[in-house]
Amino acid sequence: MFFLDAFLKGLKPQYDDDSCDRLNYYYTPMLLVIFSLTLSAKHVCDSCPDYTSRKITCKLLNDREPRSKQTIIATPVDKYVGQPIQCWIPAQFTGAWEQYSENYCFVQNTYFVRPDSYIPDSVIDRENAEIGYYQWVPFILGLQAILFYLPALFWRLFNWQSGVAVKSLVKMARETTDMQPERKREAVAGLNH
Repeated sequence: MFFLDAFLKGLKPQYDDDSCDRLNYYYTPMLLVIFSLTLSAKHVCDSCPDYTSRKITCKLLNDREPRSKQTIIATPVDKYVGQPIQCWIPAQFTGAWEQYSENYCFVQNTYFVRPDSYIPDSVIDRENAEIGYYQWVPFILGLQAILFYLPALFWRLFNWQSGVAVKSLVKMARETTDMQPERKREAVAGLNH
């Protein structure tokens, strides 16, 4: 939690830029981090609705087992924050087995089965329908947030080496907006030197 608080405090908008810069280094990374945290958050879903319109199956047990024991049907929980995957499991599974199967389904590639079709018996058919990207989405969003923020970070770290105190100049220029015209001319002339 401390890391998140420090990260958010470090993302304060600077005023040596314009709205496009702020959109690129402040608002976009903030939005991407929120999306990443939302997708990777795992909370217990007490009353999840029935998602029978989409099915994702996960190979959990040995392929030589009977079909009822061979697959577990899993569905993504379409909530803003919830479990990354929710499995329909056999009734004899305990809570720990359910948690294990859901974790297994999440880290293993799953495969898509249309609602009006049967679970494929062939391993090749399952492998052809695999979905292998969803585990990586939060990491990719986090990486994108970092990459959007890096140019502004480099600017803050290295602009002092240019010999011009850009931050001080911008601050003094902003202060001139509320000055009287004569005083403003003197302040602007001072900025030029």
